Amino acid sequence: MLAVAGSATAASLITGAQVKDGTLTLKDFKRSELAKLRGARGPRGAVGAQGPLGPQGLQGLGGPQGPTGAQGPTGASGSQGATGAKGATGATGPSDGYTGGSGNDVTLGEDNAPTVVATAPATPGKYIASFSARIINGADSSAGAFVSCSFQVLNGVGNGETLGAAPDVDETLTISGGLEVSGFATGLNVTCRDNNSAGTQTVRGPRLVMVKVANLTAGS
Repeated sequence: MLAVAGSATAASLITGAQVKDGTLTLKDFKRSELAKLRGARGPRGAVGAQGPLGPQGLQGLGGPQGPTGAQGPTGASGSQGATGAKGATGATGPSDGYTGGSGNDVTLGEDNAPTVVATAPATPGKYIASFSARIINGADSSAGAFVSCSFQVLNGVGNGETLGAAPDVDETLTISGGLEVSGFATGLNVTCRDNNSAGTQTVRGPRLVMVKVANLTAGS
């Protein structure tokens, strides 16, 4: 019985002729056999149409700051600005004072010529000047003798007074006034002269004082 069964099993193997077309599926074959069924790679297909533009991505982080560049050349100077408003006038400063006259006696000539009896240096500007001296008529002077003195300054204005002096009598002569010393003047002289009378006239102790001022205003 065993021998007969073994022969029957060998004789019952299925062949391709026994299989009906279209009845086998892929799971009826070994994988190794299925691999043999793969054909050769076909040619590359044509490139497809470009797809739609996708949404914008997020902004990336900023990169590190680059090194500082070298300093450029200095630009040209701008035009000069407008002049500013004038400031307020400052307070008046101290005045300058000048004196002249040696205090010694000065004898006048008898020719009516002016004789310098006092001199004070002065820078250009405006001054109040005052001069005083004693006029001495000698014993040999005539009764009508007198002496006059005045300020003398280049391009300046002088005030003069005439004073008569009797013989042998001392008289005080004083003159004062406002003066303007120009840029060409070096100072102020006081000159005196007699009236060309006989005798000796002497100017004793002449003194000149000048004070510089900012302004001179004349009154009536």
